[in-house]
Amino acid sequence: MRDGVEEIDGGWRIPLEGFVAEAMHGLGNTHLRLAREGVEAFISVPVDMAPAIEMLASARAVVVEATVDRDSRLTVDFGEGQILSVPPDPDFENWEVRGPGDIQVVGMPGGGEPAIWDATSKTYRVVDGEVVETTEGDDT
Repeated sequence: MRDGVEEIDGGWRIPLEGFVAEAMHGLGNTHLRLAREGVEAFISVPVDMAPAIEMLASARAVVVEATVDRDSRLTVDFGEGQILSVPPDPDFENWEVRGPGDIQVVGMPGGGEPAIWDATSKTYRVVDGEVVETTEGDDT
């Protein structure tokens, strides 16, 4: 399994290949839980997409490819014509992918490039009033 989101022509690939849609739940947004070999990931979408999410979970659909384009449209291909496509909303972040691992991808309001965090993202902490870049294994 890749540790991060891969930049591809026209957007990014989220490493969800082989993950199985297992369950739907939600308050506000609708969440689809995906799993593969004991690793979980979650896709949150607007509540009006609940019927599609419920169908994917009940079919235990398997992700073939998950991508997001430069306009923040999330596309998850489950094969056999089953595609979850979530466009950006003009006013709010209406979709999010969390996992596997440290991956988090969020569709930005009004479109534009999504916010992406993964194992390769720089992290920062404030130490004694100064911003310090944190590297893996750094415990200062």
